[in-house]
Amino acid sequence: MDEIEILEILSSNREIEDNKVFTILSDKKCRQIFIKQYDFFYRNNQEKIAFFIDSNYNLDTPSDFKVDLLDLAFEINYYSKKIDKLIREELKMRRDYIFKLSALDYLNHFYPFISNKNDYLELSEYLFCNSSNNIVVFQAAINLLPRDNVKYENYLLKRLTKENVAPFLYYRLVDNLISYDQFKSFRDFLNSVLEIIVSTNNLSVNQKQELKGRIVSST
Repeated sequence: MDEIEILEILSSNREIEDNKVFTILSDKKCRQIFIKQYDFFYRNNQEKIAFFIDSNYNLDTPSDFKVDLLDLAFEINYYSKKIDKLIREELKMRRDYIFKLSALDYLNHFYPFISNKNDYLELSEYLFCNSSNNIVVFQAAINLLPRDNVKYENYLLKRLTKENVAPFLYYRLVDNLISYDQFKSFRDFLNSVLEIIVSTNNLSVNQKQELKGRIVSST
């Protein structure tokens, strides 16, 4: 199946047949087009996609494939105890940082569904203390805010005030704080983040306006 064919299928208002869903998702290029272009909100293929996710997510699944599967899970808001268990095993293994970041995002996104939240926070703390990747450490600190808000708020604010901080870190923090219920009580912290956004030299004028707009619209 080529790019033109998949775009034609996605532009149709008809439900996609089971075999075509699996054909599309089984090919890396088609799968990534599907994730970007598919209208998950209005289409009725969620059960097929969930089945594909569970069937393909295993310890030996390639990391880039796992990242796509986690992206699909976000899109259809699908929480899987199987994936939760495997992620917890993998986050202490040698895995590339993109997978670890997606895995932390997954656990954060589905925080309300996690039965043993203390284990999840312990795992985030392990990564905060032991990961050699600064982006993973940054996300782990966000995930840990419900455990010790003062410690991790101070860490995050300190990171944001450094020179040459990548803009996507500001976006990542703001989007987490305004999107998830576990952070609804962090309005004062969000206001402190806004103050840094307004004053930093790490963001363009347009980026500052966009981030401020996201924060204001969330109140």
